Amino acid sequence: RRQVAQARMLKVQAEGAVRDAYQALIVATGLPPTTRLQIARQPERPLPEHLHDDVEDRLETILARRPDVLEAYAAAQAAHTGIDAAEAAFMPKVFLTGIAAVTNNRLNVNGLSFLGQPVSTAGAMLGVTVPLYDGGLRSRRLEAARLRADQAVETWRQTQEDAVFDVVSANNQLRSALEAYAAAQAWVDSADTAYDAALESYQYGLGTVDIAAEAANDRLTARMAEVDAYHAALAAATRLAHATGELTSRDAGDTIQPPGFEAEPANPAAASFRMRQR
Repeated sequence: RRQVAQARMLKVQAEGAVRDAYQALIVATGLPPTTRLQIARQPERPLPEHLHDDVEDRLETILARRPDVLEAYAAAQAAHTGIDAAEAAFMPKVFLTGIAAVTNNRLNVNGLSFLGQPVSTAGAMLGVTVPLYDGGLRSRRLEAARLRADQAVETWRQTQEDAVFDVVSANNQLRSALEAYAAAQAWVDSADTAYDAALESYQYGLGTVDIAAEAANDRLTARMAEVDAYHAALAAATRLAHATGELTSRDAGDTIQPPGFEAEPANPAAASFRMRQR
């Protein structure tokens, strides 16, 4: 009875976790709390024992693909353009202007024919403007432009550091999840063997029911650990795919392969990104 009560408690806790996850999903998708969703069963897929490649060796390619890094880089480039514009205000400016006009003077006396002669005028002027004194306005504008550029560059560098940390952290999480899943599989195999041996021993009168029940509980615990490790590995793979910028297409669906599950060709944007970065 005690073991049955423990099993029922585990079932209640699992059902409560399902309800909590369901409500979290509803909140994350922005749907009304009363929305009812039909959750599809996730197809079983084999997990590799270890990662096939290391994302740390592809950080430049990954950074060249992340939208937040590219956005920060574009902001830094725009800020440097502001410096060029502020510095141009200190330079002399050369301008060329031209004018063309036609004047027609006519005289009409008591219905006589018109008398007059059109006059045309055309000209061009070349000039140079030299900035003299403006009370330090241009200097302040240049200093503000440089400050904005420094802030944009610092934001860009910080964005890159955050992206690298995110990628490395997700990669380590996936590696640990795969190792945990492999250990859980070994635990399940040994627990099944121990349970079969304990049950057979009890059936032949050589063992006690307590030993058989303990082996059954251990097998249940091992299988739950295997399930948890399996889905933790899938979640870690999804997080790594998002961190590397590979989970950005809304219509990718199940075609997304997280890094480490399958080697991918190098991104050609990495080379141009390195040149811009330098």
